[in-house]
Formats: sequence, structure tokens, C-alpha cells
Amino acid sequence: MEGGGGLRFSVAVATLLGVLVGVLTVLVRGRLRDTVPNTALSFVVPFLSFLSFLPAEALGASGVLAVVVTGLVSGHLSPRYLRARDRLAEDINWQTIAFLLESGIFLLMGLQLRTLVDQARDAGQSVTHAVGIGLLASLLAIAARMLFLVPLVASLRHDADKAETFRTAVDDLADKLNSGQELPHRFRKSDPERLQGRLVRGRSDADFRINEKFGWRGGTVIAWSGMRGAVTVAAAQTLPSDTPYRPQLLLIAFTVATTTLLLQGLTLPWVIRRLRVDGDDEAADRAAFGELYAAMTDEVTEALADPSLTMADGTPFPSTAIFVRAVSRPDHIP
Repeated sequence: MEGGGGLRFSVAVATLLGVLVGVLTVLVRGRLRDTVPNTALSFVVPFLSFLSFLPAEALGASGVLAVVVTGLVSGHLSPRYLRARDRLAEDINWQTIAFLLESGIFLLMGLQLRTLVDQARDAGQSVTHAVGIGLLASLLAIAARMLFLVPLVASLRHDADKAETFRTAVDDLADKLNSGQELPHRFRKSDPERLQGRLVRGRSDADFRINEKFGWRGGTVIAWSGMRGAVTVAAAQTLPSDTPYRPQLLLIAFTVATTTLLLQGLTLPWVIRRLRVDGDDEAADRAAFGELYAAMTDEVTEALADPSLTMADGTPFPSTAIFVRAVSRPDHIP
């Protein structure tokens, strides 16, 4: 196949194989009830990705794309099929591994820099020219990220404005439902309890979008946070050894990573202070957590108080199961 047809075939086959392997991986992990082997299996997933890579390459598709899709599908389906305990353990372990790998890559950068400079000079290539191109590429990367975020920020603001309108409509409908007023025609045949649940979920979704709203200050901070580092250098390192101007290309990648990390990384706190971007409201988060915890505890206590609720053998729950009432108040939240 040639041209667009070959590209479409490659993307379609790689995507299909990646989705298949990703779904199977999550389903298998979802059947495990022990956190330790589940976390251990998460370390095997990258190697299992070859189950999508090798067939994709054999069929003339993109093996790399198949592996990427496998990772995306696994990450998307994990909250649905994996327990919270498993996901928390996996997250901590993978953060540790990522930290070690990134540190190793930066150590490798320092060890190889002198060798790359010598290789570039032996090949008759200008080191100064490579560094200059790297500085220009850094500026272009920063500018491209800022331009990309302009429509993104505008879209988020538009969604927040729509959420505010939706929140007002939800509140009006909830008031009518609670006061017994006549509902709009499309809601008249709805079950009141189910409709109440839908309104609660809709209000929560609207509040989330409204709270996530941010303007040009937040967008500027996000744009300035786009440092290049391990991924840039690792991608450059994958170039074949016989690639023309390979030492110079690696020097350009090193320059981009070093420039953005030092320029943006060291000045990011100053940018945040200069733009007066507010941080998280810890008091509000604590109060919201307390309210959520109290509401959950009340629901659990009410369910346990139901006389028809018994244990698997038919005996009632022991009185100690109601201990949650003692910590249901927000002021008892640690």
C-alpha cells in the first residue's frame, strides 16, 4: 500500500491491536484481589505491549502506535475495573520508577555530552551552530505551546460559562421538584428519585467545570510550564547510528532540554508570583472533604440501621459496625 491508504491501514490496525491488548490486560488485572501481584503485573504490562507491537509490525502497521494505544486504553479503563487500593499502590510505585528513570537519563546526558561534542567535531560539524539551532528550537517550542494553549483556554472558559448556565437550570428544576411545582413536559414522567439523583450529579459536574475555570494568568503559567527534558533526549537517542548529522541532532536535543529546564524551570516560581496566581484553598478543600465524609458516613449508618440488612449467614451486624457515627462530624476529620 502506498500513500494515504497505507497510512490509514497502519493507523487502523495498530489502534485495533492496541485496544485489544489494553482491554485484555485490564480485565485480567481486574480479577486479581491481591494488591501485590496486581502491582507486579502492572510492571509486566509494558512488556506485554509487545503482543500488540509484534503483530502490528508483521502486518505492516505501526508497532509504536499500537503500544501507545495499549497504554492509553489501560489507563482509561483502570478506574472502572481496578480497586482504588490497587491504583494507589500502582501510582506510587510507578512515580518512583519514573523518578529513577528520569534521573538516569539526565545523568546519561551529562556523561555523553563530551562524547557528542567530540563526535561532532570529528565529523566536521560546528558545535556552535548546533547550540544556536537548539536555542532557536527552544524559543519556537515555547511559542508553539503558547499558541496551542490560546484556543484551549478559550474552550475551557466557554465550557465554564455553559456550566454556569446549566447550573442555574438545574437549580430551578430542583426547586420545582422539591416544592411540588409542575415540571417541564420532558421531566413529568421521570421517577422523582432518579431525577433527583440526576440533578445532584449534574450540579456536581457543573460545579467542577466552574471551579476549573481560569483565565489568561493560569493559561500563561501552564504555557510556561512546558519544559522539555527526558522525553526529548530519549527520542533523539533512538536515531539510528548511521543517521546523517546524528551528533549534531543530539546536541540540538540536549540544548533544547537544558535551555527549557533552566530557563522555564528556574523562572516558573517568579512567573506565578508575578501573575498573582492563587494556589489551592486548603481550608475550603478541608471543609469540602469533611462534608463529603459526613454525608457518606450518614448514608452508611442509615444502611446499617436497616433491620432487614444481615450478614451472609443471616445474623444481624454487630453493634460495633456503627462506630462510623463517632467520626462523622467534620471537626473530627484529621
